[in-house]
Amino acid sequence: MPDAVAIDFGGTNIVGLRVAADGEVLARREAPSRVSEGAEAVMARIEAVARGLLGGGTRGVGIASPGLIDPERGICRNECANVPGWKGMRLAGRLAEATGLPAFAESDGNAAALAETWIGAAHGERVVLLLTLGTGIGGGIVSDGRIWRGASNGAGEFGHITIDYRGRRCPCGSIGCFEQHASAAAVGRAARERVASGASSAMLDLAGGDVQKIEAKTVFDAARTGDVVARTLVRETAVALAAGIGSLVNAFNPSAVVLAGGMALAGEALLAPVREELAAGRALPVMLAECRLLASALGADAVALGAAKVVFDRLEEGRG
Repeated sequence: MPDAVAIDFGGTNIVGLRVAADGEVLARREAPSRVSEGAEAVMARIEAVARGLLGGGTRGVGIASPGLIDPERGICRNECANVPGWKGMRLAGRLAEATGLPAFAESDGNAAALAETWIGAAHGERVVLLLTLGTGIGGGIVSDGRIWRGASNGAGEFGHITIDYRGRRCPCGSIGCFEQHASAAAVGRAARERVASGASSAMLDLAGGDVQKIEAKTVFDAARTGDVVARTLVRETAVALAAGIGSLVNAFNPSAVVLAGGMALAGEALLAPVREELAAGRALPVMLAECRLLASALGADAVALGAAKVVFDRLEEGRG
């Protein structure tokens, strides 16, 4: 069976997989990103990980990266992941030269959405939106098994839709962006502010008495113990998530919305209150009734698996 080498480049780690055409992971290699060393050093490590995974059946190489990726030219169109010089990096070209195989580049959100539709939580769904709940909120859109990219390959920037026109200022320059109110970073920040202002909560004990160590996971851990402050924060997070997701349901009419990233690991502790809030009128009932809200089934491997699927799809289209 043919296979593909797939790279998930993140700000902390480079994860490489060799993946069979049915989605089975055949091999894995990892390396630290060390983004502070600059784009050339990072790219050299990516190339080394890819070369180390090549097998006799490998037909191509895929890389998924943060940022606005031009899949036709295989480059990153903007600076991202705190890597000086990443803008314009020839992601696909460099990997093709390093391995001697066809290579393709995709955004990490698109790759994760494609993987969840291929062999993950949204397998078989027609229109899938994926939201990654981490430092920000990223995402991807898949329609009938194909990535929907928008007019200039920028679709899926869900974190920067406005859910509160009088809300927090976002580094992007806008006000009330989705990720300023519903990302894992936003939840952690709100919890720290609440405790620092004097609220009595088990979150402080779970963080070892250090307010600055309170993060989104701390909130959900404390909520499970019945902590009132943490449970209030979970409900507020569900409201913010439902406001954004409801708008996306109304705009895209998806058959599934998949939540991924670290905060999605909370599972039903997060999904259940979001579903309740959505049902309370955050989306048109007819479209909401036809849409499933799911947690990622592929976890940390989703991005790399999606990069592999990109390789198989592009080669099938004769793009290699």
